[in-house]
Parts: sequence; C-alpha cells; structure tokens
Amino acid sequence: MTVSTNTQPKRYWRIGSAMIEDQFYMLPFKQAFELLAKHRPQVRHTQMWESDGVPQPDGSVVYTIPVIPPKTNG
Repeated sequence: MTVSTNTQPKRYWRIGSAMIEDQFYMLPFKQAFELLAKHRPQVRHTQMWESDGVPQPDGSVVYTIPVIPPKTNG
C-alpha cells in the first residue's frame, strides 16, 4: 500500500466575495496564478506574489485578489 504525502498546502483565491479553491495547488504559484487568469478575466490586471498569501489555521493559504471597481459614466 502506497501512501501519498502531499506537502503542498491547499490554495484558495478570494475574488470579491467568491472563494475559489485552486485546482492546481500542486503547481508552482506563478503557473497556478496564470491558469486562474486565463479562466477569470477580472484577474488579468492584477499582479500577485506567493508571499501575499495569508496562512489559515487549517494549513491552507488564501490569496485575496483586488477587484477593480467598474467604470461608470458620470
């Protein structure tokens, strides 16, 4: 019986009020963020570093992505 030991903590992305679990947490941060940006256009304008993550009591890490307010005429 082989036991898989994964040392990578789970990553979560917080975009506004939405919390999204990172499906690619086993990839390096830069690649995982790039994949997120490909599927979430509101993330493309941001730049984040791995050190921006906030460790959680359960061992996961949450990255809060700033959302640009919508432009209005007036």
